[in-house]
Order: sequence, then structure tokens, then C-alpha cells
Amino acid sequence: MNKSWGDSRGFTLIEMVVAIALLSLMAIISWRGISGMTEIQHKVQGKNEDYLLLRASLDQWKTDLDSIQEQPSFPSLEWDGLSMRILRSPSGGDKTGLQVVAWARHDINGKPKWVRWCSSILKNRQELFFAWQESKIWAQSVTNTNQSSEVVTVGIDEWEIFYFRSNAWTNPLSSEIDSDKKGTQTKLPDGIKLVLKLSPDQTLRGKVILDWTRFGGSN
Repeated sequence: MNKSWGDSRGFTLIEMVVAIALLSLMAIISWRGISGMTEIQHKVQGKNEDYLLLRASLDQWKTDLDSIQEQPSFPSLEWDGLSMRILRSPSGGDKTGLQVVAWARHDINGKPKWVRWCSSILKNRQELFFAWQESKIWAQSVTNTNQSSEVVTVGIDEWEIFYFRSNAWTNPLSSEIDSDKKGTQTKLPDGIKLVLKLSPDQTLRGKVILDWTRFGGSN
């Protein structure tokens, strides 16, 4: 006669201890797996965010250069070793004025960042002159007045600029400059090389190099 379920022998104490230990081990392994997946997800998300910010920053840099406007006896582009200042047509299709844009490396909350400053739309030469001077002051020291006009982008340790002239890349501060009688730089370089050394405290690291040419955009 077969035994009924009620007659079956239950688990021994040793079997219960072994079962509980195995369950605990499986729970620990599963938790570590979930924790690891969460950490990876956060890293991937952070890397994607840094990449999108870098991409947007480089696109804005290219747009600023593509929008350069030349004016008689006034610089359209100037690199002084600290900042790049650009005279450009306004965004949004406004053809009635100009804007001054500047890029520089600033410490934001103790971390070096690549920062962009932009003036309002300028309607006359006096406004243009003051905005050009203000952009230089901003590049050297941030004040409460001009800080509201800046946008903070990616973290960088340092950055460099090279001009392409006479079929060669040269340092803008040591290369030959075409100027008018007043000494104002008038002729734009044929190309500009941007070199960013990204800060190591973010998910994207290393160097970023972007070449821009007057007639071919950027690479």
C-alpha cells in the first residue's frame, strides 16, 4: 500500500540549514548582480550625457565660426591665449545687428570648464566696441555683471588654438598677421584647429581635436 502525503517524512534540521544557506547565497549573488547593473547603467547614462554636452558645445563652436562677420577696421576673430573672441551675425536670422561671442576656460565651483559668453544684439559701432571690450574683461575675470551672459559646457584642463595660413598650422600668437594701417587684424585664417584636453573627473577623457575651414565647415 502506497504511503499518503501525510505520511511523508519532513525536512531534517540539517537540510533546512543547507536550504537557507543556499537561498541566502543566491540572494547575495542576485543583489550584487542588480547593484552592478545599476552602477553600469549610471555610468552609461553619465557618459551619454557628457557626450551630448560635448557634441552640443562643438556644434555651437562651429556655428559661431560659420557665422563670422567681417567689419572694416575691426577684428572679426581674436585669440589672445586665454579666450577666442568672435564677431558674428546674430542667431535666429536677425540681419539688423551683430553679436560678440567669446570662449574661455573658467573655474566653476572649483572645476575648470569650457565656457561661452555672448553679447546682446549690437546695433551700432559704439555698442560693438564696448561689447568687444566686455568680452575681454569676462575672459580675464568673471563678474556678477557678465556672468549672466555665459553658458557652462564641458570640463577641460586646457585648450589650444592653431591657425591654418600659407599651407601650415601655426600658433596664432606667433604667426604672421594681416593688419590694416591701424594694426587691426583684418584677414581671417583659412582654418582653425581646436584642441580640448578634457578633465579626467568626467566620463569622457582624453583630447578632442576639431578642424574648421572657412569654406568647408569642420571635421
